[in-house]
Amino acid sequence: MKKLVSVILISCLLLLCSCNSTEGWKTIKIENYGSIKVPENWEFSVVDGYMYISSNESGESKNVLVQFRDDVNNNKEFDDIEDFQDIVGEFFSNSTGITKYKVLYKDGSSAEKFVLYFTSSDDYKSTEFICLDDSVSEDVLKKIAKSYVMD
Repeated sequence: MKKLVSVILISCLLLLCSCNSTEGWKTIKIENYGSIKVPENWEFSVVDGYMYISSNESGESKNVLVQFRDDVNNNKEFDDIEDFQDIVGEFFSNSTGITKYKVLYKDGSSAEKFVLYFTSSDDYKSTEFICLDDSVSEDVLKKIAKSYVMD
């Protein structure tokens, strides 16, 4: 009986450990901040000084995470945003966080979006990425946030 209980406990622990794994993901460098791990089919680019992380499936590129704010300015791509209303958030010991917001647009519409926060070691600057791909789960975004390693 003790053997059976031990086997079940070990199996549960292994399952829990593998659920949080980023094995098989690649590392992306966030300039002046640190690095994160993202799924293998995601690509990194910089457009007009802002970072874009896109998925590439079947030859089609789709923006997943787009840098909304650097330590000073907002990305002009998001000029249509009027305000953010917090829904729920969680912050981690590695100077990152994830918050679900109700995003209010200037045209009166709204949408729920996740925002990832990363803090640098340099004067505590922070940057924010909006998740534009609603098919990306909160769990995947948490794994990305938890994978962050500050420079």
